[in-house]
Formats: sequence, structure tokens, C-alpha cells
Amino acid sequence: MYERYDGLIFDMDGTILDTEPTHRQAWRDVLGRYGMQFDEQAMVALNGSPTWRIAQAVIELNQANLDPHELAREKTAAVQAMLLDTVRPLPLIDVVKAWHGRRPMA
Repeated sequence: MYERYDGLIFDMDGTILDTEPTHRQAWRDVLGRYGMQFDEQAMVALNGSPTWRIAQAVIELNQANLDPHELAREKTAAVQAMLLDTVRPLPLIDVVKAWHGRRPMA
């Protein structure tokens, strides 16, 4: 199937790697430091939004007085700290492995 393509482009987040549980745990950890909570269903509805915008929604929901950009930085740092330990590859990783070195990829 992939022979006809000159190169392959993948969106890693949710396509090649299952990062959703890691993002949720990072939010729980960071928000817990401030005594804040979030509705996981509401968070899923915000998938794809910039992290600072999600932080802003959470801050508003919790009626907190925090900088959404700073909260977003804390959450991003939390994800980075746990990423290699928690993220699992999804089945499409086999396509990446099979075509690595045979086609340009991004």
C-alpha cells in the first residue's frame, strides 16, 4: 500500500504513540498541586487545543487565579518528565518500522 508514496507523514500523538493517558496524568498531577480538578470528558473535548487554552478553561472552571501560560508550562514539563516511562506505541508503529530508511518520513 505504501509503495506508491514518495514519503510518509505521521501525526505522532494518538497515531503512532498513545499519549492520552500520559497527558491526563500530567494534568491530574499539576492540578492537584493547586487543589484543582477537571472533568475528563470536558478535557477530551478540548483535545487539539493549545495547552494554555486548556489551562485557561480549567482555571476558569475552578475559579482560580493562575496564569494559564505558566500552568501550561508546568503541565508540559510533567508530560516530558514521564513520557518515556508511560507512552506506548500504537499499531501504526509497525508501518514506521517497515518503511524506516526506505522512504522519507516526517
